[in-house]
Amino acid sequence: MPSSPDLVACVVDLTAREGTVLERPQGHRAHALFLSLIEATDPEPSAQLHASAPIKPWTITPLHQQGRRLRHGDAYPLRVSFLQASLYLPFARAFLDTPNRSVRLADGEFALQAIHTTCDSSHWAGVQSWRELINRAAPADELTLQFRSPTAFSLATDERGRKRYGLFPDGPTVFRSLIKRWNAFSPLPLDAAILDEVDILT
Repeated sequence: MPSSPDLVACVVDLTAREGTVLERPQGHRAHALFLSLIEATDPEPSAQLHASAPIKPWTITPLHQQGRRLRHGDAYPLRVSFLQASLYLPFARAFLDTPNRSVRLADGEFALQAIHTTCDSSHWAGVQSWRELINRAAPADELTLQFRSPTAFSLATDERGRKRYGLFPDGPTVFRSLIKRWNAFSPLPLDAAILDEVDILT
C-alpha cells in the first residue's frame, strides 16, 4: 500500500489576461502572490507561513528566469514545493473555490489556469513520502546538481547584525543547507557528519 504523500511539488500555469512585460527576477512577487492565495482561502496557515521561521516548509520560483514580453494568452509557469503536504490543500483551494481566478504579478493580470501535481503532466511536479524517498535512494559514486533558477544562501550575520548572503551556490553550503532542511521536517533525520565522508567539488 503506497504511503500518503509528505512532499508535494506542483507547477502552476498562469495565463496572461493582457499584454505585459515581466522583468527578471520575479521571485519576490511570486512569493507575495503565494501568500495572498493561501490567505484568501485559510487565514490560519497563512499566519504560520508569514511567521519568520528560519527554515520555511515551502518554496516558489518562476520557471522562466529571463525577462519576458507576454501577450494575451501566454503562459507563465511557477513551481511551488511543499515539505509539509498539509500546506498544499489551502493553496489548491484557491483553484477549486474560484476557477480561473484573476491574480496580479508585477503589473500584469493573470488567470490561474491549471495546477499540475504529477510527473506525467510536468517533470517539475510530483508527490512522495519521506519514506519512499529514502527507499528509492541508491549508492552513487558521483552526484551532479543543476540549478535552474537563481540561488542564494543565508549566511552568518556581520558585526552590525546584518544578514549576509552567498550569491553563488558552493558545494559545502548547498549540502549543509539540504541536510538542515531535511532534518527540520523529516521524521527520519540524517547525521550531518555524513558530509565528512564525501568529497564536494565546486
